[in-house]
Amino acid sequence: KRYSEAKQLIKEGIGIAKKKDQPGTVHEYKKILLQIAELEKDMVAFRTVARELYEKGRNMEYYKIIKGTYKKKEWPSIAEEFIKEIQSQHRPVAGIRFNDDTRLADIFVEEQYWDRLLQLIQGSTTLHFIDSYSSWLTSKFPGEILQVYSKALIEYASQNTGRNHYITIRERLRKMQTWDGGREMVK
Repeated sequence: KRYSEAKQLIKEGIGIAKKKDQPGTVHEYKKILLQIAELEKDMVAFRTVARELYEKGRNMEYYKIIKGTYKKKEWPSIAEEFIKEIQSQHRPVAGIRFNDDTRLADIFVEEQYWDRLLQLIQGSTTLHFIDSYSSWLTSKFPGEILQVYSKALIEYASQNTGRNHYITIRERLRKMQTWDGGREMVK
């Protein structure tokens, strides 16, 4: 239980691991720092290390850990900080869109921000991304999701040819038929 010594050794180890370009080792050391912060009941250090782990690994597990350290009334403003930070870090430049949509979508799902998730999906033409998150919205926004899927499938079909791509399109069309109004749109 000599936590201060352990933290000092870990910080030195992190420095060495960074010099040797060993991000996995850095990550493992930070997980130990998180455990120590929890044992010491040091909420500031706990949140800081959990945030670093979230930022580096983009692992929603750490987002949820951070969320669990706040009261329900406090959390919405903290969640907005996460969202604004992600949005400000990767603004589109000269038509290039950075792919932090997945990070935002994961937060929107966790916080049940369905309208915002819909807007994010509507702004994408990437079939894989839309496919990953549409299931959360099909019952709430069936017409809108059908439109998004239709647009994405047309874009996908115009850029991809071959048997495997046709199979992908066929599977998505079958999926669309199961939704309200989907059968008519697919026809």
